[in-house]
Amino acid sequence: MKKKTALIIIIYLLIAALSVTAVILSSRTYEVRVEGEQAPAKVGLEHESGDSGTVECAETVTKNGMTKIVLKPVKSGKEVINISVQYPPQEQDEEVSYFIYLPITVTRTGLILANGYDFGGYKFICLGIGLLELFSSILLFIRFRYRQKHNFFNYRSVLELALTLYFGIRGLFYTALFAYAMWSTDMFSADRIFTFISEMFTLIAMVSMPFVCIFALSLIISNIALIRHEGFAVNNLLGIFISLVLGAGSALCVALPAWLSQYVFTESVDIEISIAKTIISSAFIYFELLLFSARFCCIYSAKREPRYNKDYIIILGCQIRKDGTPLPLLQGRIDRAIRFYKKQLETTGKQAAFIPSGGQGEDEVIPEALSIKQYLIEQGIDEALIFPETKSTSTLENMRFSAEIATREKEDAKLVFSTTNYHVFRSGILSRKAGLKAAGIGAKTKWYFWPNAQIREFIGLLAHEYVINILVLLGVAAVSVLFTNVPGLIEWTL
Repeated sequence: MKKKTALIIIIYLLIAALSVTAVILSSRTYEVRVEGEQAPAKVGLEHESGDSGTVECAETVTKNGMTKIVLKPVKSGKEVINISVQYPPQEQDEEVSYFIYLPITVTRTGLILANGYDFGGYKFICLGIGLLELFSSILLFIRFRYRQKHNFFNYRSVLELALTLYFGIRGLFYTALFAYAMWSTDMFSADRIFTFISEMFTLIAMVSMPFVCIFALSLIISNIALIRHEGFAVNNLLGIFISLVLGAGSALCVALPAWLSQYVFTESVDIEISIAKTIISSAFIYFELLLFSARFCCIYSAKREPRYNKDYIIILGCQIRKDGTPLPLLQGRIDRAIRFYKKQLETTGKQAAFIPSGGQGEDEVIPEALSIKQYLIEQGIDEALIFPETKSTSTLENMRFSAEIATREKEDAKLVFSTTNYHVFRSGILSRKAGLKAAGIGAKTKWYFWPNAQIREFIGLLAHEYVINILVLLGVAAVSVLFTNVPGLIEWTL
């Protein structure tokens, strides 16, 4: 494990070192481009103020309607220069001249900074960020796959899937931006890169909005149906609350670009506005992916079939009828457990025992576990295979007390629990909390239970992994802010 950790750290450091090297090498020149179908007759650098002679013209290249002027350092210092570009007259036309006002700083190590924030290495910073985030995405996906096989019932599963997608999207975007900046003659300055980043993240957020609106509407509909069928409760309002949050986030992502467009799309780009747009859109995308990941993990945990090697099948209790017989919800859990029992017996020949789990509520005539036991016997299950647990009052106690019965009967027993499909993931998390390593199977239930269960896991993820979520958002904000202030750091350190 230590060797793997060391290797991962080495790879991160290697990517960072190569990126810094590329940034430094590419920053020893600075490129200025002007439109021009033919090569200029003359390019001059006129000293305006400051330390004269800090840079000189190294070469000019005319291609695809653009003339590239390459500046190289002569000595360290600061000055303001005018780049004069003169084109020869064509036929009867007069001579055409361009003048470019350019503040220049050359560091002691020969790196050229222009306009206070621009330099030649910005493209390679994009590449470095992209590669680091892509590598992080790959590592997180490997971790997620490992959890799928060994410890899926964990909020880290939800978090790692969300971060896999998030860093993957960001990594691909920054890498593609580097490729585009290398290929396109338009992507040559920092202000264009800042604007492009903010617009792309805003666009990604806006493209996802129709799906977010559909999901929010489904949450509201399902919550209304849930309240109608199950009665009013605060937990049954979670979907409506999250729908309002999603709606507010979508409105912010749409309204902010519209309100700021008069500034963003002008020639004088406001970098602070671009940073704000990037941070807001990135945060919105991150929470969207967390919600998607919670939804996926709930559905996946209910769909997958455990291995047929179990010693005990725990059946989680819920409310019963006044006459002591199971309601349809509980009956579905028992039937699902019986199907698994028969399938395992048919497939491997191994006979599992049952642990009905559930105490007696104030309005119940008998413990839920005894109601389950009676139904099992009616379905032809041998009473000798049934070990009721009648003390529990919650899912956590279901797991804890059932584990005591299982380990008392057989040490290192292999377990599976049966519950309703929307409840499998949460029950699995509680089983781990109780120190029980059990697989889960789910019985079908009404459609309106699903969205609320997924929202509950999403809120549970935010609460349980709040430190990591805060660090991710702060990290994204820090990358956006530092990305625009790298020249200042370079000038200060070098």
